[in-house]
Amino acid sequence: MLKFILIVIALTLINGCSYHKKIKIPEHYRDLKNLTIYPKDVQPINTIQFKQDKTFGSGDTIMIGRMAGLAVDSIHRVFIGDAQRHIVHIFKSNGNYLTHLGRPGRGPGEYVANPGPNVISDKLYVYDAGQLRCTIYSLDSLSMLKTMNIAPRHRSKIKGLERYYLSGIRIINDQTFMAEFSLPDIPYPANPLYHRVHYKKCYLVNDKGKINPNEIFKLLEYKKLTATIKGKKKSLRLPFLGYEIMAITNDHHIYVANTTDFLIREYNLHGNYQKSFYYPVDKRAFSRDEALNRDTYKYKSVKNFLQQVDSDELPEYWPVLYRMTTDDQNRLWVATCTNDEHVDNWWVLNKDGKLLARFDWPRSRRIEEISDGNMYTIEKNDSTGIEQAVRYRIQM
Repeated sequence: MLKFILIVIALTLINGCSYHKKIKIPEHYRDLKNLTIYPKDVQPINTIQFKQDKTFGSGDTIMIGRMAGLAVDSIHRVFIGDAQRHIVHIFKSNGNYLTHLGRPGRGPGEYVANPGPNVISDKLYVYDAGQLRCTIYSLDSLSMLKTMNIAPRHRSKIKGLERYYLSGIRIINDQTFMAEFSLPDIPYPANPLYHRVHYKKCYLVNDKGKINPNEIFKLLEYKKLTATIKGKKKSLRLPFLGYEIMAITNDHHIYVANTTDFLIREYNLHGNYQKSFYYPVDKRAFSRDEALNRDTYKYKSVKNFLQQVDSDELPEYWPVLYRMTTDDQNRLWVATCTNDEHVDNWWVLNKDGKLLARFDWPRSRRIEEISDGNMYTIEKNDSTGIEQAVRYRIQM
């Protein structure tokens, strides 16, 4: 019996290795450790459906400008940033308007640009990109607890960050932020700072704006194409060239993927690599004609540019991934590209990358938050054209 068991185990290992050899993994990922490769035609273990439940937005007593993000607390109150009025609107779970926080200005609890709400534990964080400042509120009383100026200090003294600027933050807690730094986009004519490939660098920053000098990692931000238009050399960043996306779970696991492949890498909060998983999905060959007919590249200047780009500079395939986010159960939600530029095919994965569910979703209904069995989106009302937040019940 023992001999039989050993033979079965050996055959299983041999078959597993043979299967992995059949899967063509992109060369630059082949040395990854702890890599799980899933079957090409894997099927989800669940079905998933969405039932529209409530809407949150402008009404008879309140008018909301362009929405600058959305957050939800444990009692299902909805917080919506207003990029035009520089305040944060609060709705009850039943859709009724409750109150607002903040006002335009530069004093405590005042905002000048895109106040973006985030809920972590029992606090509401509102980040003002214009002032590089974060205001923290108590969710119990909605009173302001403190304002933190998180403009990174001594950036120029950190090797490799001398010419970078703060392009975004991700809130970890009330003492720690992940800061993203980018290079200025300097176009032609030739300039010593010009780069055709741009990376953003990620560092941890404390609530006083002090940067931890140890870089967590850098992410591919975008690539550029070059072309000669009317005798002048020009460059343009276009999303079909690929870039890297990132998502962070509530328990601080960081997932990173390049949009050109369905390969997702996991890191801890200090940037130490943990594991990866790969889905060998079919890629679609890139077509210049298809790009010229897409709404994404509808502007005349972009079309003229695309027509002049040398074929050797164009990618071989269209991107595979579009977006990635997480829910309150630390699952990954990954949007994969389809033949229709207006629709994504979303994959719901557990922390090890196992496929739980899959569904199509219009890109115009942007998924903002997934918590407590609900999915919240920002989308335009079909009749008024005004943005609104919509809550859907998830049935899985």
